[in-house]
Amino acid sequence: MPPGSAWSTAAMPAEKEDSTEADGDGAESVRVFPGKRRKVDDVHDRMTGCMESGRVDDANVAAAPAARANGSPHIGNACGEVDGNVARGAAQRAKPDLAELEAPVKPEYVLRVVKQEDGLIRAVGLTAHDKDLSEYRQLMDVTAWTSSTQAGRTDEMNGNEAEKSKAAAWKRETNTDQTNFLSREVMVGLRKKKHPFPRYENFQKDYKEYRKAIDRSEARNNLASPTGPVWAPCADDRRAADLVKHKRFLAPLTTVGNLPFRRVCIGLGANMTCGEMATAFNLLQGGASEWALLRRHKDERFFGVQLAGNNCDLLARAAELVASECQVDFIDLNAACPIDVITKRGAGCSLMSKKERLREICMGMSHVAGGSIPLSVKFRIGEDEAKPNAHTLIPIIRAAGASWVTIHGRSKKQRYSKAANWDYLLNKCAPVAREVGLGFIPNGDVYSYHDIDYEAMDSGKYSTVMVARGALIKPWIFTEIEERRDWDISATERLELYKDFCRFGLDHWGADARGIDRTRKFLLEWMSFACRYVPIGLLERVPITMRQRVPPLKGRNQLETMLASQEPADWVKLSEAMLGPVTSDFSFTPKHKSDAWKVSAETLQENG
Repeated sequence: MPPGSAWSTAAMPAEKEDSTEADGDGAESVRVFPGKRRKVDDVHDRMTGCMESGRVDDANVAAAPAARANGSPHIGNACGEVDGNVARGAAQRAKPDLAELEAPVKPEYVLRVVKQEDGLIRAVGLTAHDKDLSEYRQLMDVTAWTSSTQAGRTDEMNGNEAEKSKAAAWKRETNTDQTNFLSREVMVGLRKKKHPFPRYENFQKDYKEYRKAIDRSEARNNLASPTGPVWAPCADDRRAADLVKHKRFLAPLTTVGNLPFRRVCIGLGANMTCGEMATAFNLLQGGASEWALLRRHKDERFFGVQLAGNNCDLLARAAELVASECQVDFIDLNAACPIDVITKRGAGCSLMSKKERLREICMGMSHVAGGSIPLSVKFRIGEDEAKPNAHTLIPIIRAAGASWVTIHGRSKKQRYSKAANWDYLLNKCAPVAREVGLGFIPNGDVYSYHDIDYEAMDSGKYSTVMVARGALIKPWIFTEIEERRDWDISATERLELYKDFCRFGLDHWGADARGIDRTRKFLLEWMSFACRYVPIGLLERVPITMRQRVPPLKGRNQLETMLASQEPADWVKLSEAMLGPVTSDFSFTPKHKSDAWKVSAETLQENG
């Protein structure tokens, strides 16, 4: 066996001066592939074969320096015959530490390999020295295990903040399809509260002068409207509002409106998307999980982010941070969320009852956006459906610099019960928005192209519509809106959409065990909505509304029947066909209806 023929995590001898280098975190990286540089694919094949065989011995590491000294061009047959075995190698290690091995496969790529204390080897990803990594992206986030079980697995993404930051950096360097990654420098500055906000500081000075002018009686008498003077609107607001005309707008959907689902909708005709609601406070803390909500795929041609908060200080600074660090086409203020955990803190729908605070927030956010990124606001019709007040807020946000407004046709108290009040939207809100020159987007219960008044949209009564739950039940609604037809989609085509989601999910969250778990979780959340779809071919008449429910139905084939099942156990079985079997301790409770839907591994076993 030639020297240096096995991969190892044992520390190299002290004299290996030219074979080690320090990583940024102080850890030592050992080069284990001396001599001739080989292709990534060749190294990956050897690594995978070694993992599958489980034959790794540390006894051969001592020979590695000799191989380097002799200039051996061989990587070594890591899966061939070796002196000793894994058991003996493990016994020789009293307390093995987690070591990172760097292999100089090509000058511009470094393959990072990690070996766990339990003897399991995993490929973490590529550290890039070149931006063109498209042909090697399949290696990113792929985990290979020598053990057939996933019990007791660990993952860097569950580690401390430093490990999370490193993992995010690797993904940022290798993932050329996504943007809006927060740099480590900015993240550290936020966590240490040292990141500068120059635009917001300038706004504070200007706003003080503005308030002084408002307080003077002569200024108050000269106001053009009771809402106050127009404050630093986006450059050419008319043009900004025109950007959303006739767009097929996918709403920001908490939990289920993730990047993989947005990619599915884009493939079906959506051309305006928005990330999930992100709280300004968590963004300013540099939280990695919150910043992940702002991630944008290259296929999202017109993309915005939605921010939630309860005061101008938080929201304006968060908007400045997004404007400077992210690639976005608009920033949306969430003043519509009815969830108690949000409204009790003064955010979401609560802002609708605080006009002065709402005015200041919109002024601050539009000011720090620099006149280049439009500001939009999302409302509900009001606190109570009996006393809607959204139409009274439209002039205020217009004067404060907003470019368009989206209004959901229900009140805070209604949540999602009863039908959306489109009469109020079109006859009260739309005329006011048109009068003050603000783009207007109604929202609520859009389930087919029949629900859209194309004539009113063409005449400028409203710019477009926002689609939310309708897209969760039937994401091909965007194709129907674009082509103005009903699509009797087949069960096979619907299953392909689930497959696309799984593929996008593994690309986004990773193909390791944790990535598979996350992909499955969000797939099941989507299925809890999609199961409500009733195939057009089974209806006596079209269209039906979102609020019309049917009893359990029998489809035109077995797959269609299963896709319409309201049993979570059936959803899990479908996920197993695409993502593999679930673990024995698996359980799933849909977030949107936690008291009604529950499934566990025991339930699956009982149902066969």
